[in-house]
Amino acid sequence: MIKDHLNKLIGLFILHRTHILSVDVDDIIIACADYYQEDVPRDYVSKIDAQVRCTLDALREYDCKATFFVQAQYCRDIDSVMKEIVSQGHVVASHGVRHRNVGRISIQQFREEIERSIELLSNYQHEILGYRAPAFSMPYDDDHFGVLLDNGIKYVSNGAGIVRSNVPSVQTPIELDCGLMHVPVSTKHFLGGLIRYPIGYGVVARYVPETLFILSLKYWLQKYSYFHYYFHPYELSGTPRNIGIPYRNIRALAQTQILSLRSNNRHGLFRKVFNACRFEPIESLVGYRADCQ
Repeated sequence: MIKDHLNKLIGLFILHRTHILSVDVDDIIIACADYYQEDVPRDYVSKIDAQVRCTLDALREYDCKATFFVQAQYCRDIDSVMKEIVSQGHVVASHGVRHRNVGRISIQQFREEIERSIELLSNYQHEILGYRAPAFSMPYDDDHFGVLLDNGIKYVSNGAGIVRSNVPSVQTPIELDCGLMHVPVSTKHFLGGLIRYPIGYGVVARYVPETLFILSLKYWLQKYSYFHYYFHPYELSGTPRNIGIPYRNIRALAQTQILSLRSNNRHGLFRKVFNACRFEPIESLVGYRADCQ
């Protein structure tokens, strides 16, 4: 009965064109260090506070609301901006504590991550209802779902553009068998899923020529009623071109350098995306918004 009600509710929202926006609050240097088990240089100074403020300014300019998936390790450094996120009508959700590969930590470690994350984020918002794994790395299985349900999580949001776990390859939200709602980031599948175009990834806006991306976005918005776009604050505000982080792991070094280089001078493109959509947070779609405030 509840499942049928939720599915009808989601269908109603999608029918009237649903444009969802989410923001992953990460520092690119710290995130890559966490994911690849590297050390952040002692003299590194994060700009995440300024980056999130830049994001809030842009969203306010275009009257967009978003769900901010926040890694709790930043709460102390961005305490005032966390309060601004909530006061400006956005919603806070969990992105864990650190940007670790969930598939490579134990269930007990995962449980500790979720519990600590919710404890810290609850200082800013009464209920934390959503979760997104770092780098979409959480296995979709009963053990991980159980941890989320035990901690009051109502939905999980991941992308299927790059296969890192068994995330359902769907283009609209679905209710999982465990009762959690899965809210996908928009990805177009071709040839039975062999080719994937993750149009809802901010990263795509960096790698695809701007004209081509805007054309594909317009086509998507005309053809599909559901669109979920996500990005990181550093993508909107830009990062230094020569960051010079001496990682031992070549993948960490390459990923950090490439993302940093491609994040420069992209604010105009992101603003075109904001202008094309009337974005709302995930909670407005799954029907939990009133409980969050």
